[in-house]
Amino acid sequence: MSSLLEQLIHWDQLVFLKVNTEWTHPLLDYWMPLITALDHNYDFLYFVLVPFLILFFLLFRKRALSFLIWVALTVLVTDAANYQLIKKNIDRPRPERSLEHVELRVPSHSGPSFPSNHAANNFAGATVASHFFPHASAIFFLIAAAVSYSRVYVGVHFPLDVLAGALVGILVGLIVLKFKSALGLSREKS
Repeated sequence: MSSLLEQLIHWDQLVFLKVNTEWTHPLLDYWMPLITALDHNYDFLYFVLVPFLILFFLLFRKRALSFLIWVALTVLVTDAANYQLIKKNIDRPRPERSLEHVELRVPSHSGPSFPSNHAANNFAGATVASHFFPHASAIFFLIAAAVSYSRVYVGVHFPLDVLAGALVGILVGLIVLKFKSALGLSREKS
């Protein structure tokens, strides 16, 4: 069993080094740090997200409020469960602390690496968003995948960290939607 785990970790490190140091391009070097930290990019938050949310509320009214409440609840539950229950107990070091030659394209991150909270939160949000707006599912999951990939590209997570985070996020998203359904709340119309 430990041999299988060792092989998996070896594969994970090899893929990480490919993505982080070989499969690179100057355009990606510029965009991936921006994508990975959209939640800290105040230009994006104020000049893109706020106008988008205002338009979103004007177009979808009641469904928009319900959507935001359920997505926020899901991300809060995902973030807490992922960090408190999994990440702290596994305590896998980040790539920069366990490998040589890591190209760190963002400031160093503290805390454990496995699983990725960014991946978990984005995939949880995509799962719930797809429930409310099924025709836009591909967009939601592409955004979640781009953020997850960026975490490996910028050097702060291994591929298995983001894969596990994605699975945790989807699972929590489905559980929240099951809970929502059990409460008798269907998809709200605009």
